Amino acid sequence: MTLHSIVKTEFAELKSTYLNSAYMGPLPERAVRASTDALSKQQDPSFYPFSEWNAYPDVTRELLSKLLGGSPSSISHHTSVSEVISTISMGFDFREGDEVITFDGDYPSNILPWMLNEKRIDYRFKKLPIHLLYDPKALESEISKNTRIIDFSHVSFNTGRKAPLNELERIFKKNNIFTILDVSQSFGGSQISPDELGGIDVLCGVTYKWLLGPYGHAFARWSDRALGLIHRTQANWLVSPNSQTTSDLLRYTIDSLPGACRFDRGQTPNCVVLSALNASLELLLEIGLKNIEKHNLELAKLFISGVDSSRFDLSGDNTIVVATPKKKSADDLKAYLQSKNIDCSLREGSCRFAFHLFNTETEIQTTVNALNQF
Repeated sequence: MTLHSIVKTEFAELKSTYLNSAYMGPLPERAVRASTDALSKQQDPSFYPFSEWNAYPDVTRELLSKLLGGSPSSISHHTSVSEVISTISMGFDFREGDEVITFDGDYPSNILPWMLNEKRIDYRFKKLPIHLLYDPKALESEISKNTRIIDFSHVSFNTGRKAPLNELERIFKKNNIFTILDVSQSFGGSQISPDELGGIDVLCGVTYKWLLGPYGHAFARWSDRALGLIHRTQANWLVSPNSQTTSDLLRYTIDSLPGACRFDRGQTPNCVVLSALNASLELLLEIGLKNIEKHNLELAKLFISGVDSSRFDLSGDNTIVVATPKKKSADDLKAYLQSKNIDCSLREGSCRFAFHLFNTETEIQTTVNALNQF
């Protein structure tokens, strides 16, 4: 099946030129069908086996690990990236004087948990200017013997800039830094190679953007080192070894099942959300992230080459491109594009365009023409 036929079949309900997957990815038709089937089972849950609905999270782990590489047992389920960061901040063994580095200008999910928990836990929270993230040598000069954790986004939500993972990895390994990577604005729209992830302790991201799942789910992939370092600070019965049958629940234990599922949020088997997400992940696997990335980057290149640089400043080196009008406001540009049935996001005084597998060259050319007439 060609990409064109997949788009025609799976995204027929899209009524706009939708360039907004960095905000929310559209559900493919198969995901809608899967969630409808799951709702039907909840509408009449008569004789609905516990083992059946409790299996959904492990299917998702398997699919995510196929897309990312690694073992399904390294994947945990969460409600948000903020929850993942909070789990790490509360479960890490900090020593007096330890330092956590983030970047001023990164997404709030990577900032706010550290700000809050600095009041409760003895560590120093340090926000560096975000331009240092793209200048590894300059960043290394800011790292001290007390730097224990660095938390950053793979692709910036409001500039589209991509962090140089291979260069950063060498620095982090050299300084034995625990590294957290937020892939919410990259994974699904592009592939991430195993060599880029060699120095990442916890990779995390939401699944409702580029992975085309419903809102309300995120995941994390934990390295062996992370599983050994981070303590569990919350308990829920589904991660207990006694949760595999419903006849052994009163044998209380704070032990957990092996692997990253010890960090799973409560009520993990959300059948409606996970059935839709699993269908979307299967679609991405069928097409292949390599093919998706190639398609998306070609659209981004077409967009950048066509936009009149005398009218707009452009940034972004991945599948997100941000346009800032030089003479008019971004608010006016957003309203103008909406009148042309072109959907993008307004972020920090610019308009953000995200290119994904369902977009076409014709849509990009239409958008470029509209921008150049603004």
